[in-house]
Amino acid sequence: MSSTPLVFSIPRKRGIPLTQGIPRIPSIRVIVLLPWLDAKASHLKYYTSKYASLYPSATQIVIQSDYKALIGGTAFNAERLAPAVEILTQLGVLSAAPPPILFHAMSGGGVAQLLHLAIAIRRHHLPNVPPSHQVPVAFVFDSGPSTYHGSDLRNAMTMTYPPGVQKAAVFMTAQLLWTDLCARAALGLAELPQDVVLPGVLNPTLFPWTERATPRLYVFSDTDAMSLVPGVRAHVQEARERGLNVSVEEFNGSRHVGHAFADPKRYWSAVQRVWDEAVIVKGQSKL
Repeated sequence: MSSTPLVFSIPRKRGIPLTQGIPRIPSIRVIVLLPWLDAKASHLKYYTSKYASLYPSATQIVIQSDYKALIGGTAFNAERLAPAVEILTQLGVLSAAPPPILFHAMSGGGVAQLLHLAIAIRRHHLPNVPPSHQVPVAFVFDSGPSTYHGSDLRNAMTMTYPPGVQKAAVFMTAQLLWTDLCARAALGLAELPQDVVLPGVLNPTLFPWTERATPRLYVFSDTDAMSLVPGVRAHVQEARERGLNVSVEEFNGSRHVGHAFADPKRYWSAVQRVWDEAVIVKGQSKL
């Protein structure tokens, strides 16, 4: 488990002009990938490689997460994401003419980091961010969010460990961390993720360039053992009730954050559609 989020960027392919992308799909300039807790770079190569193929003119920003993304509170985690904000600033995301951007959040950890990033941007750079709603933006939520209960933290922290002593030790650590968090929250000294993250990411103006019409794609499975489907469906329903622009791709039989492997064509076609929708929403057929 890392002590701080790992933030790194993958530049657009050299020799690719900024106007070039897949012919049918307008080009994304920046992709922010927020993976599950303790996801290793080797595990993410599939996603980054696929995005590089689909959108070669895009720069990818990968923001990793650890258990503190769930239990550390919004202020603490927003401060930790200052390096990500700096990279986005260098890419012009916080300029008067921000580039088209796609956010891809995976599992509870990635969704929590999405909220923390939004808070970090507003706290560090809000005075300089224009209230522009002219840039295409889209969200992809993969395998979440669900309920953010103690079992979610335990499962997330132990997911990458094989059965054995080490996994059992991490499980016990997660249980102790959750118990401590609940005790502090009862005293008003801490935030529970279900009380902050779930309503937070439903904010239509989560980022300075988003609104109710900003497309959101939720990808999940009826057999996900970590982000249980009733919780995800409840979140999707609330998003719809709030008037957000929601589309759903519900898989059958795929595992947690495994939908892209279960049916790659279906998964990536859904991602492409949500971006097409983002461009339509902004009335831009070509970038």
